[in-house]
Amino acid sequence: MSQNLYEVSKQWSTRPDDERFLSVRELYDSVKARRENSRQVDAALEHLQIKTDRKELYLENPETGIEAKLNNWSFGQLASLVKAPAGYLKRQPAEMAAMNLQWDIQNSDRSDMRLLQTETTYGPEMRSINASTYGRVWDEQVVRLVLENVDLDQWKVPHASYATKNPKLASTLYASDRDVFMFLVNEDTPVELPGNGGRDVMFRGFIIGNSEVGSRSLFLKQFLYRTVCDNRIIWGVKNQTEARIVHSSGAPQRFRRELIPALNNFLTEGTTETVKVIDAARNFEVGKNQNEAAKFLTKQGFTKVLTKAAIERAEQEETENPFSLWSLVQGVTSVAKDSKHADKRLQIEQTGSKLMKLAEARV
Repeated sequence: MSQNLYEVSKQWSTRPDDERFLSVRELYDSVKARRENSRQVDAALEHLQIKTDRKELYLENPETGIEAKLNNWSFGQLASLVKAPAGYLKRQPAEMAAMNLQWDIQNSDRSDMRLLQTETTYGPEMRSINASTYGRVWDEQVVRLVLENVDLDQWKVPHASYATKNPKLASTLYASDRDVFMFLVNEDTPVELPGNGGRDVMFRGFIIGNSEVGSRSLFLKQFLYRTVCDNRIIWGVKNQTEARIVHSSGAPQRFRRELIPALNNFLTEGTTETVKVIDAARNFEVGKNQNEAAKFLTKQGFTKVLTKAAIERAEQEETENPFSLWSLVQGVTSVAKDSKHADKRLQIEQTGSKLMKLAEARV
């Protein structure tokens, strides 16, 4: 059972032109310049002062003497950290909001903060305010990972019928002052999956994203798909794996240790290896019936609830042997997409991806 991914379509439908880029190099130059104009500063919370010009709010760090304008994102972060009602304060006159927020700062039980200040054409801007344990992975690092490791003659923005008339609209390379998001595919090297007479043609794609200010975690999704339509819905996704790193204190180390090898492995394995693994999964019959399949999944650490749901879904949706390893993986993926909670969905998908490791061991 395949699924469809809509997250690229959501990006495509909401990004303004100034957040769209025509090449990875152009995107990299933008986030690199932003990093060069940014500085991370650790400061004691009780030393911070809220200032106002009656229109905007500014955060002054006496340790540096710099006043940086709070934007909507950093204002909300600061309010959350000191447990102040951000929505209420935004509706108040600037002087009143500054006074109330300063009171909350002085009476907070927090200590050190990690600040991200960026020089803009309008002066210093406070782009994020995090706890001192925040582990920043820069957007520049993530785009550089793609720029240095991906063959951009093969991996490209997916085709769109309007690409020559409106290339910015067709792009799937995005960045704002809060995040970076990239979707690239290899349309020149199709993957012919075994099991359907070689007619099940798919392609490889990956999505990678990050937020250096903490609006989302760092993630990498890799998958096979059948087609990408003009409005950037990814149809017929199979064999999806995902790595996700929360911006805790160890995030920069995990980025180098986990995400870089994961992307390199995906890029270098090639289509031949992918087909071999899927073929092995199709031919790996884990049991003759529901009971034998359930015993197998239980031994792999599946819960009773997930085991039952995955087997039922495999029987309903897979035309081939529902008790093959491949069918059960598709059953798990199908169950995962029903979850409304991203963390739960990711947990189920990761559980299913572990099954494919058994097929890889047979190749």
